[in-house]
Amino acid sequence: MSEVNFMNDKKELLIEVFVEYFGEKHRDRIVERINNTTVVMVPRDMVDVSRGIYRKIENETEEERLYRISKDVREFKDRVLDDISLMETLMPGSIPKNEKEQLLAEIDNNSSQIVKDRRKYPDSTGFKQSSFYRDSTDALLDLNMPDTDYDTCLFAIEDFMTGKSNSQAFTKHYIDEKDKELKHFVVFPLRYELRDQTIIHELLHVIGSDLIYDKDGIGQVKSGLTLCSNGELRDKNETYIDESVVEYTAGEIAKMMRSNNISVSFPSMRGNAYMTMVDLLEPILDDHRELFEASILTSDPNLLKNNLGEHSNVLIDIAKQAYDLNGYECGFSKKEEIKEKIDELNIVMNRIIPREIVVQEASKNKQNDIGYKKFNN
Repeated sequence: MSEVNFMNDKKELLIEVFVEYFGEKHRDRIVERINNTTVVMVPRDMVDVSRGIYRKIENETEEERLYRISKDVREFKDRVLDDISLMETLMPGSIPKNEKEQLLAEIDNNSSQIVKDRRKYPDSTGFKQSSFYRDSTDALLDLNMPDTDYDTCLFAIEDFMTGKSNSQAFTKHYIDEKDKELKHFVVFPLRYELRDQTIIHELLHVIGSDLIYDKDGIGQVKSGLTLCSNGELRDKNETYIDESVVEYTAGEIAKMMRSNNISVSFPSMRGNAYMTMVDLLEPILDDHRELFEASILTSDPNLLKNNLGEHSNVLIDIAKQAYDLNGYECGFSKKEEIKEKIDELNIVMNRIIPREIVVQEASKNKQNDIGYKKFNN
């Protein structure tokens, strides 16, 4: 894992966290994928042209200008520190003492740089002049990434820095043009905006990825329960059940970390767009943990079909319905309707899933028909 941030010091700890959770037999998979990952960290919402403090003021003295910068830096830091204080009140001991000083120093440095960059480059494209943008794009340029994937990653960085992205992080899998290996690019916000669980979530996408060649030698990327060929998903609705599995597993790993007083970032309690979906699907995710973890730890892109048959479509559809409830004032009845569907499906799954999970690992040669299989009835 190469990056332009504190994550460089956390790689070995993260590897051991995943090995502790999944088991020593999966160490090679975990190490290989994390070592093939590039991470960059950028601040959110660098562009803020609406606030008067970023506009040029006529006849302003240098002393007045510096005072306004200093005042805004203090306000920026105070907002961040208030968030940390609240989190520590709700979760005592959530930031290890040996990490606190480093975190506060990062906040101090980043606050000054962000505010100065905002004032120096206040227009809609000025953020591209900031050191954060230059460092992240330099890291991106160093990769042997196809042009279309490069553009996707560049847009993700820009969306983060301009506040257009609602995501907490971004992961892109790509096939290295030089060595033809599957590699990964991850965008995180700065440390004080970043949850441990978000880091784990994105790295689970990394660990759960495989490069599968079809019978024509075309590389397809299997990521968890999804399959992507030439930028096209086999079925975009598979992403909802996949994100459910990843977020649920990330939550379980984060619990393990807290119980062992381990943190790699800022363990905030901020939620995300998957909370409602995961809460509703929790009975299924709990009861069939072995099946869903296999989606992360094996190269089988048809794991659900292999074990659920036609009921895999039902699970995919229910996950999509559960996701659609997030942030929607649907009332008690709609959630109860979906809960009932989940309970009914769980009964079926308990009956039909084999005692030993059926896994068909993709061949490492270029003769895989498995990549073409669909979740069709």
